[in-house]
Amino acid sequence: MLSGKIPETRDEKCWLVIGAHQACATPKQIARMCGLSPTQVIRIIDNFKRTGTPNPPKRPTKKEKLKPLVEYDEEGNFIDSSDEEANNDEDMAEVCNL
Repeated sequence: MLSGKIPETRDEKCWLVIGAHQACATPKQIARMCGLSPTQVIRIIDNFKRTGTPNPPKRPTKKEKLKPLVEYDEEGNFIDSSDEEANNDEDMAEVCNL
């Protein structure tokens, strides 16, 4: 079974799942060994395969979502999206003959 210290934090338990998976243990065996459900074990393994870390990727905070993106063109010049929107409206007016 396990020798040494039993993992106490969620992160330690996740890495134990990954180690057992890499040692060719089945999800059912890992679940019994770690005290998790087989579904949790499979989710941890899938997260590790997708992201390289057993924990799911963190979602951006509301503050990060509202933060404006900075864009540059091929020449390295700053692109102001508000100017582009105004230009697009003017171009549409010309196309539609308004």
